[in-house]
Amino acid sequence: MKSPCEECAFSKKGAGQEPYNSLRGKICALGPIPFGCHHGTDWADSSSWSHDQVQLALRTTGICQGWAAEVRRLKARGWYGPYRLIRRAIARRALLFIELFTAAKQGTPEKKKYLAQLKRMMRFLGTKDIEHKKIPL
Repeated sequence: MKSPCEECAFSKKGAGQEPYNSLRGKICALGPIPFGCHHGTDWADSSSWSHDQVQLALRTTGICQGWAAEVRRLKARGWYGPYRLIRRAIARRALLFIELFTAAKQGTPEKKKYLAQLKRMMRFLGTKDIEHKKIPL
């Protein structure tokens, strides 16, 4: 098992100090959606990358070891269970709403709407037992 790098988004240094990276990392861990290591790859424009470009970057740079440790911890606690695919769908949607929120102009109704949706999805993803919860789509 590899150790997280110094710039790990799951640490208190480097990418972990950037709210955008930290939030994306948490969503990907709760998803679980593979999260790439920041060491040696600039993921800044990755939201516009094709699936093949993302896969190539993941093969080149590798999976974030901080993410891998968090996913193992959550799995050991029974976090994913039979609802892993639902969690992944909500996490993918939450990642989209991060992009929409950051792109929207300050003070607009759209920005408020995107933030409200993102909060709903984060509450859902942050709940272990989702069996009886309404899916925020």
